[in-house]
Amino acid sequence: MTPETVKNEQDGQSGATDRDTRAARAVNVIRRHPSVVAMCSIFALYLLTRLLFLGRLPVFFDESIFIRWAQLAPRNGNWMVSMTDGKPPIFIWLLIPFVSALKNPLVAGRLLSVSAGAMSVYGMFLIGKELRDWRLGAWGAFLYVICPFTLWYDRIAITEGFLLTVFIFGLYFALRASRSLNPLWSLAIGGTLGLGLLTKGTTELLFVITPFAFLARTGYGRSSAREGRGGDTVGGSAGSSVGVTERWGRLQPLARWIVVIVISFVLAIAIYSLLRLSSMYGLIAARNSIATKGVGELLKHPFDVFFSNVGTIIGTTFIFMTPLLLLGGVAGLIYGAAKRWHPAWFLLVWTVAVGVVEALVAKHWMFNAILPRFFLALVPPLLLGAGYLVIEGVGAVRKLDSSRAQVVRILTAVVVFLALVFPLFTDAMVIAKPEEALLPYWIRVQYITDWPSGWGIRESANYIAEQSEKGPVVVGTNVKGIGLPTDGIELYLDGNRNVKVVPFSSTTQEFPHELAEAAASYPVYVVFNSFPGYESPPAEWPLELISQFPKDGNNTQHLNLFKVKPTAAP
Repeated sequence: MTPETVKNEQDGQSGATDRDTRAARAVNVIRRHPSVVAMCSIFALYLLTRLLFLGRLPVFFDESIFIRWAQLAPRNGNWMVSMTDGKPPIFIWLLIPFVSALKNPLVAGRLLSVSAGAMSVYGMFLIGKELRDWRLGAWGAFLYVICPFTLWYDRIAITEGFLLTVFIFGLYFALRASRSLNPLWSLAIGGTLGLGLLTKGTTELLFVITPFAFLARTGYGRSSAREGRGGDTVGGSAGSSVGVTERWGRLQPLARWIVVIVISFVLAIAIYSLLRLSSMYGLIAARNSIATKGVGELLKHPFDVFFSNVGTIIGTTFIFMTPLLLLGGVAGLIYGAAKRWHPAWFLLVWTVAVGVVEALVAKHWMFNAILPRFFLALVPPLLLGAGYLVIEGVGAVRKLDSSRAQVVRILTAVVVFLALVFPLFTDAMVIAKPEEALLPYWIRVQYITDWPSGWGIRESANYIAEQSEKGPVVVGTNVKGIGLPTDGIELYLDGNRNVKVVPFSSTTQEFPHELAEAAASYPVYVVFNSFPGYESPPAEWPLELISQFPKDGNNTQHLNLFKVKPTAAP
């Protein structure tokens, strides 16, 4: 054997030893800090699924409004611009730094929802850890990441993604408070609820759910029962005195909890009352009355839309959560409740409260159904239920030692695999080709196939921006108010002094006089979005079609970009 051969063998052994050492260290880190490793992996997956192709879906009607308000709010102290439409201002204020920092306003606005969703992932971990252990927290966070329902709203610049973060942390603080009964937790609960009320009225659901966090106080019922039995054995006046003391001992945690809840609610309402300083405060109630039943209306017609809303909630959740994930969530919560696992009772109340209350109060005002965003808050408890079922199921399978154990393990692995692969496939389609993804009907209508979807807005704005480089241009848009196409064109052309946007009514039959006059001096364009009953401008209008952008899968709905013929000038 030559010296060179010996040296090569020694180098090879040394390299193998180094690799083994590094592998051993990695395994040791995982064993010592499993929760940290799990959450780092989950956050990596979260960022991949939320940031990839973030601008692929065109701007949505409501997105255009919120982002445009965020552009306008810092100018001339117009901080309460959202109140003109009866919407509280917090979400718009949070949008401002994102929209100001990035060139692409749509991606910038959506990054706020991505950021809020990242906090929701962490909040799911905290709730799961509080209810059981870090494994439930990790499963809850992981299922949140892969659930198409939550994925969708983490990639859209509307209030619901941020509002879900408020729900998750508000209830996490409530769970912590229910264990410690420390009144200081009232500050966290009340502050979170107040922040939610300054975002959207849907936060009122938390006033229904939060008190039931006391149900998750594991062991309270058992200790109460034991104390009750002990109290019954004491007789005489001394026994009566002891009995009163024991009964107070049993009721004291509940009494302290009520104090925490009352303080929290008072603080939340006080924070919300700051909006009364605005002269436009009354518009919030007017806006809410359009979409939500008041107490009087609910008492008069409690079930006029209840059953149709319940059907929509079940059908939408079945598709948007994917069937196995939804069924796993329901089964996990029922199984936990049957085992008298106290947190399951709280999670069931959370789920049922959101579904039932929204089904009762949500009106059919713009579409003939309750929209998915209104019941997004019932998804987290279902995901935690699914995580609980996986943990319990895997634990039970591991204990099997019969001859059929291997078959059961294989079947369990197949079910878990299928429960995960369908959401992941839907996620991939939502990210890469949302128009081809399997989506609930009302999601497709709003974001892809009908008038609220913004196909062609960015392309039209880019074309107009190119033309404006040659000189001033005028653009007519067929919404005289907020929404698409007006806000969509303005948010992309914000700051372009060579472009003047002239909104006109979507129902007008007469060619706008201001556009006709402008055609004598400048190039004039019209961005016309289809609306029900007004799919195209009147045939006699002096327009020359430049581009047509159909709403995917809907041949009757499209966005048209026209150039006004010079003959239109008076």
